Formats: sequence, structure tokens, C-alpha cells
Amino acid sequence: AQKASAGAELRLQEEQFKRYERLEHEGATSRELLDQFRTRLLTSQAEVRRLNAEIEAQRAAVTQAEKTLQQSQAAVREQQVNLRDLRITAPFAGQVGDIPIKVGDYVTPETEVVTLADNQVLWVNVPIPAERASELRLQMPVQILTPEGQSLGQGRVFFIAPTVNRQDQSVLVKAAYDNTAGRLRADQQVKTQIIWREQSGVAVPTTAVVTLAGQSFVYVAEPNPEQPGQRVARQRPVRLGPIQANRYPVLEGLRAGDQVITTNLLKLSDGAPVVPETRASQTQP
Repeated sequence: AQKASAGAELRLQEEQFKRYERLEHEGATSRELLDQFRTRLLTSQAEVRRLNAEIEAQRAAVTQAEKTLQQSQAAVREQQVNLRDLRITAPFAGQVGDIPIKVGDYVTPETEVVTLADNQVLWVNVPIPAERASELRLQMPVQILTPEGQSLGQGRVFFIAPTVNRQDQSVLVKAAYDNTAGRLRADQQVKTQIIWREQSGVAVPTTAVVTLAGQSFVYVAEPNPEQPGQRVARQRPVRLGPIQANRYPVLEGLRAGDQVITTNLLKLSDGAPVVPETRASQTQP
């Protein structure tokens, strides 16, 4: 607005100066009056130059401000990149474990700053003798046990190493174990049993087995034919398989549904009457 006003004033002064210059040349006005209009013209010209200089200075200031803004925006982007480099994002979900560093420690890209464990599904490493490698199959069940032999459930084979370990001549097998119940932790030691084949049969608790002279027996509660309603203990010789989860598979000597006595075995003898303390334990198919 100031520039437009100054421009209009300058044009007015130019017209008046030219008119009075012509009049002075014709002798219709004095020299002194012409000088007054010349002074007004010079003043208007100076005002226009001053305003133009201010405008140029403001343009230069705007240009500098824009340049400064661009530099600031570039600095912000650089800091954002740096912040992303400082943010540690794990490639999987889990629980934070050890944090071996503290505030003020010097770290490099190779420094371990935290450990993260995903214990929802654990991989159980099982070394298998090389001579049995040909029997391995994917999805084979693997029984997981505590060091004391307590069953923790089953896993399934998902990996069979194509090579043999030179040191112990074993083949590495990996089984996936569903640990959503949180019964195990990463790197924990467990016992395992590969279930090479499955077949229907019966099994009894280890506490139900009595061994005499190298022969295994169990006591079965049977009806007493001489006294209806009464039961007696009958000693049955059995042939057992390898222990599995605190139970013996019975290969011979029992049928599914036989009622096996599991307590007070030292007080029993063949034909002794029995009174169940609780519901008798049945053999499991």
C-alpha cells in the first residue's frame, strides 16, 4: 500500500513539475515556484527508492528465512533418522531378559544390549544315535520329561539334520513343544523319549509293579467265586516294555479293563481279600 501511494505521489509530482517547467519556460511563472516543484519531485523519487530498498530487503529476509527453514527441516529429518537408528526393535515378541548395559556405557553396533526370549513355542534339541537315523520321520511324537521323569507333554519332530555329529555320531532332531502353560524356559535341560511307533495296549503305574526273582508281577482285583460281592488279589505275571512317563506298557499279562491294585502291595498275597480305599485303578488302553 505504501509503495502504491508513493508511486501515485511520484507521478503527480512529475506531472506538476513538467507543467510548471513549461510555464516557467513561457515566462508565465517564476523560477522560485519551479524550484519548489523540483524539490517535491526529488523528495517523491527518494521516497520511492527508499520503499523499493525496503521491499528488496524484506524479500532478501524472506529468502533467507526460507533457506533457514529448509535447513531446519533437513536437520529435523536427519535427527529423525538418527532417532530411528537409536530405537531397538525386536523381530519377534517375547519377554525381556538380561540387560547387560547401563546408562553411560559406550556401545557399538556389535554390543549386546538386551536379551529377548519367546517361550511360547520351544525347540527341543534331541541327539539321536546315527544307527537309528533311518527310522526318523517328521511329525514323530517326542515325550518331554523333567529330569525326575515327570511328563511335561509331547512335542513333534519338525527338523532332522542331514549330517551326523562327528564327535558323538548322533543326528540332531528338533521337536516343537507348545509351552503356552509356561512349564519350561529357554535353555532348560529336559529328558526326552522318541516314540518310535505307537500301538494300542495297556499300561500300569510303576508303583503297581512288583518284581520277584527277575519276574514282574501286578496284583489284579478279581471277584471271589466263593463269596459273591467280595474281591481278592490275584498275582499276574506280566511282560513290560520300557518305562514311559512313570508308566510301564504291558506287553503280555493284562487286558484292558483289568482292575490293578496300586497301593499296600507289601501287605498283599495271592488270593488275599481286598477292600478298595478308593475307586480301583483301571489299566489304561
